[in-house]
Amino acid sequence: RNGRTVEPTELGQLVFKYADRMFGLSYEMLDIVNYSQHSNILFEVGVADALSKRLVSKVLMTTVPEDNSIHLRCYESTHELLLERLSQHKLDMILSDCPVDSTQSPGLYSKKLGESSMSFFASSEIENVRFPEILEQKKLLIPASRTAMGRKV
Repeated sequence: RNGRTVEPTELGQLVFKYADRMFGLSYEMLDIVNYSQHSNILFEVGVADALSKRLVSKVLMTTVPEDNSIHLRCYESTHELLLERLSQHKLDMILSDCPVDSTQSPGLYSKKLGESSMSFFASSEIENVRFPEILEQKKLLIPASRTAMGRKV
């Protein structure tokens, strides 16, 4: 315990890492077994963990033909780790919230598929405080700084 939160011990963290790898491998094995039973194309997609799962599923479902001749396998991770896997040819494509810097990742390029806006919502008790001053006075839930949106905020 650390105050009100519970933190895993070193052994707990190690066990979690092993369990995470085991589950990841089991899902990968099931994908391979299911894939090998059909004569379809395996297409591996990396998905940035900052993206909305609803948005990602809509984008990906529009790409799968109705005859299911393409089998999608998705990996969720950070933008940086996905770029690394893509450059190692372990992924066919990634969906991310930020573009590829072609100077740092030669051979990779980006295609902008869309964009979204950010909105601020608050309870009526703060309606007399001006924006953006309110950001200094009140607590705010924002995207993490490792996401493109979080870096902009």
